[in-house]
Amino acid sequence: MLIKIHLVFEDEESGLPTVQEVAQLERRDLSPTTLVLTLSEAKTLLHRLQSHLVEQQVSVRQRQQLPCPSCQQPRRVKDNRHLVYRSLFGRLILRTLSIICHTCLLL
Repeated sequence: MLIKIHLVFEDEESGLPTVQEVAQLERRDLSPTTLVLTLSEAKTLLHRLQSHLVEQQVSVRQRQQLPCPSCQQPRRVKDNRHLVYRSLFGRLILRTLSIICHTCLLL
């Protein structure tokens, strides 16, 4: 038996769903030992789930921060870096943007 786990994100503005596959599990012989997730399967599943959730949240937050709070003009990307975030389920490497408004010179 093949089990696919997907995560669906709905865009608040457009309402369009984005589907991302989190994991696939395969069970060949069904027995009491294969009935539940193993510890390694659970850790891998939670790490991937967390990775997708955090990436989506960071992406939404960055889009929200693009308009300048002062003049409402779109800010430009000044720099692009990676941030390492350590969690219970492993390290996440996040892409962070440094943005600046050329009109107001606000960061």
